[in-house]
Amino acid sequence: MLIGKIREIRADPLTYRSQDFTVGGYTSTYEVTKSRKLRVKLEVQLVDRRSGKIIWREAGMEDQASYSVSGDPLKCATPSDRLWRKLPAAWQSESI
Repeated sequence: MLIGKIREIRADPLTYRSQDFTVGGYTSTYEVTKSRKLRVKLEVQLVDRRSGKIIWREAGMEDQASYSVSGDPLKCATPSDRLWRKLPAAWQSESI
C-alpha cells in the first residue's frame, strides 16, 4: 500500500512580462506569466498490507514540471493557491 502526504506545492514563473491593464479607468501593472514550473514535495512510504511493515520510505520526494498558462493575469495570478484549494483536504494533511 502506498501512503503519502503532499508537503508543498509551488508554481514559479519561468517566462513572463509586465503589462499594463486598464479596468474601470484605473491602470495597473501585472506580471503576465507565459509558463510556470510546478514543484511538488511529498512524503511517501510503501507499506506491506499484511504485516504493516514499511518497505520503503522517502521523506523528501520532489518532482517538477513546466506548463503554459493563460495570458490573463486574473486567471494565473496565484495558480498554486487555486490548485491547493482544489486538492482534497486529505491530500493536504492526511495520509492518502
